[in-house]
Amino acid sequence: KTRSPPYEALWTNGPKEAIEFFDYTFDDHFGAGHPLPVYMPRRDILAYMVGRVTSDCPDFFEKYVEFDTSVRSVRYAEESESFEIVTERSDVVATAHYDRCIWAAGMN
Repeated sequence: KTRSPPYEALWTNGPKEAIEFFDYTFDDHFGAGHPLPVYMPRRDILAYMVGRVTSDCPDFFEKYVEFDTSVRSVRYAEESESFEIVTERSDVVATAHYDRCIWAAGMN
């Protein structure tokens, strides 16, 4: 659930043809012949994107994403050519190294 009522009814500001994945089409997700508007509602785009991510790995979010976790620091470690990331979750501080780092923040 979003924290801001205007986002509940948000529609995309780009046509669906410009955001469709080549390897997971709208027909793959919604079914062939299902009419779709050019500018789709947020909830449908979210369902499509989650469907794309989980189509080959149903437990993707459980395996690769940590929710309710605060990132305390990120540092690129030249010596190991990896990102050293310090996180905190439920008062437990942990350090891990990754070859890639994606930063995603926001309320919505």
